[in-house]
Amino acid sequence: MKMVSAHRGLIQWEDGLNILNQVIQIMDLAAARELLLSPAQGDRIRVINEARKMDAAVAFDLVAPLTKDQNVRVRYAAVSFMASVGQVDLPRSLAILRSGLADAEPDVQAAAADAIAGLRLTEAFEDLEALYGRPLSGLSSSVLWRPWGNWETRAV
Repeated sequence: MKMVSAHRGLIQWEDGLNILNQVIQIMDLAAARELLLSPAQGDRIRVINEARKMDAAVAFDLVAPLTKDQNVRVRYAAVSFMASVGQVDLPRSLAILRSGLADAEPDVQAAAADAIAGLRLTEAFEDLEALYGRPLSGLSSSVLWRPWGNWETRAV
């Protein structure tokens, strides 16, 4: 009888802990949304770092607007993060990363190219060809661009 009681107590404790974790996540999400509006770039980058601890779908929705941020470091961090959470919504990721390829900042372009390769978004190969001036047609593999100008392919 004591064993059953102890087991029920453990389940109740675990349920309470799960509820507490959900409340903390909601509070973290609310705080992160506030930081999105901060004029300080460090706060907005902190949102990206905190998003790494969140559910991928929540993190994707939270960080996606930062890919259009006015600060290049924030844009770079957000576009880079898309490689981690982009699987959540591939069509939206493709649009975000194509926009990153068109960014005036070469670091953001490179982050977008890296994320495109990491997510295997072959639909964007033509965009990569246009940006880097290297033919990719006919490839059925993942393509990685290296900053020193060489294309490397790996079978997928």
